[in-house]
Amino acid sequence: MSAKKHFIGGYGTLLYEKSLNKTIMRKNQSVHPLVRYTPFIVKGYQRIFNLSAEHYQPSHKLQSSSSEIAAANLQPSEAHAFNGLGFHVSSEELELIDSRESYYARKEVFF
Repeated sequence: MSAKKHFIGGYGTLLYEKSLNKTIMRKNQSVHPLVRYTPFIVKGYQRIFNLSAEHYQPSHKLQSSSSEIAAANLQPSEAHAFNGLGFHVSSEELELIDSRESYYARKEVFF
């Protein structure tokens, strides 16, 4: 595994332990003890719910109807900021996350 680490900011399903663990395939271990989360705020972006990928299925966790049809996304907005939790991953894990999150365009931001 590569020694280089990348800091990834999550604000949605990447923060769901079972889902992240399945994506980055850390074997037989919970993500939580292996990932140290760091809170962050990034200015110049607004969180919106406008992404409807063809593979996205409503969870029905909030209600039984299919109103959950969009996923969280970000759009540039000078007047806004968004918060999330960040964590470090290896180069190989970053590739797995990029594959999973193919509907998003990863951006380098500073905070």
